[in-house]
Amino acid sequence: MQYQVNVWDRYNWDSGKSTNIAGINVSDSDMQGLHQTGLAQEYNLNGRSTPSTRTVSDTGPVLPAGTGERYTDREGGRTDAGRETR
Repeated sequence: MQYQVNVWDRYNWDSGKSTNIAGINVSDSDMQGLHQTGLAQEYNLNGRSTPSTRTVSDTGPVLPAGTGERYTDREGGRTDAGRETR
């Protein structure tokens, strides 16, 4: 399997949001005021990872790390218990 991550966001100053910078709470409304006076501006953020390849086997699902052994994390049993004998 080959995959790549792409991100895109428009950084703007929406009111109602804030972040803590060096112990000071800075609201987007404050930044919006700086934008309106020409001291701050909106900008686009984008990025892309390099393509990565992962070999996937056909022996069953790949479980996330720490989830236990294959097929043992499921609750309950089989609903078609006689399937192997068919």
